[in-house]
Order: sequence, then structure tokens, then C-alpha cells
Amino acid sequence: EYKEKIKACIKEVDKMNDMIEQLLILTRYEEGKSSLNYDYYSIEDIINNSVCLFSGMVMERKLNVSTSVSPQNITVYTDEYSLSTILNNLISNAVKYCNDEGSISINAYEETNVLIIEIKNTGHGVPQEELEAIFEKFYRSYASEKSEIKGFGLGLPIVKRFCSLLNIKMNITSELNLYTTVKLNIPLY
Repeated sequence: EYKEKIKACIKEVDKMNDMIEQLLILTRYEEGKSSLNYDYYSIEDIINNSVCLFSGMVMERKLNVSTSVSPQNITVYTDEYSLSTILNNLISNAVKYCNDEGSISINAYEETNVLIIEIKNTGHGVPQEELEAIFEKFYRSYASEKSEIKGFGLGLPIVKRFCSLLNIKMNITSELNLYTTVKLNIPLY
């Protein structure tokens, strides 16, 4: 029993360390102490790497995850760490807030000079009146009622700030008790 408690504590400490690292890096970027490292990256690779991070939780909760990148060879000129941080946080939320045995779809496609990435999950959804509040630091509405949904309320504020740094437009739509969709519009240079 103690070993299980210690494992759970270590897991939470690791999550806190990751969140603090993201905040520190973001602050360095914003203060000009670090610069973004732009290069061309395969969006399919970045998405697949993010999905793999959560494969344990996906399998444990029997979630159906599908990804689609069209065309498959889309590359984006971006800072890989920042874009990965955005996707990791969004996919983490999709997994956490998806209903058991629910589905998550991640679709990336090109429109005129823009890469669109849509992450949609079935589940609780976000009430319309809370859609703006979810970007406030430490805000956790539905999750605060559910002790099994862990988090600090910092993921989406971090995502919003990284999106701002990379000139990515983000839109979230949700239907209560049905789905949540996050849409990223990433400029293609």
C-alpha cells in the first residue's frame, strides 16, 4: 500500500516538475532570454510523438484514438518544443476529459497558407459560460468535482501563451455531455 502511495506521489511530483519547466521556458522566451528555434518539422511526427506520451492512459481507459494528416508530408516552420508543448497539453486534456471507452480524433490538414489541427474528444464537454474562464490560471471547473482528474489548472493558460508566441490562433467549441473540439490555425510560411 505504501509503495502504491509513493508511486502516485512521485507521478504527481513529475507532473509538477514538467509544468514548472514549461512555465520557466515560456518565461525565458517572453523575456527575451531564450529564443525560439525555428526549423521545418513533420507535423505527423510531432502529433504521433504527443499521442505516444499518453498511450498508457489511452489503453487503460479503452479510448479509441484516431489521427489523420492530409497530405502526410506536411511540414511546418516552427519551434518544435513550443508546438509539442501545445499539443501535449491539448492531447492530455482530451484524454483526461474523454469518457471511458470514448473517442479522440486528431486531424491535421492544409488550407490556404494555414495548417489546421483539430483535436476532438467525446465526454463531459465545457459549459458555454466557462469557455473563456478555462484559460485563467488555476481554473478547474468540472475537474475540481472529479478527484480522479488530476491537474493544476495551468495547461490551457500555458497553451494560450505558447500559441501567442507562435502566432497560432486557437478556437474551442464544446457541447455539454457530448464533445470538445480544439482547433489550431498555424500559419504556413
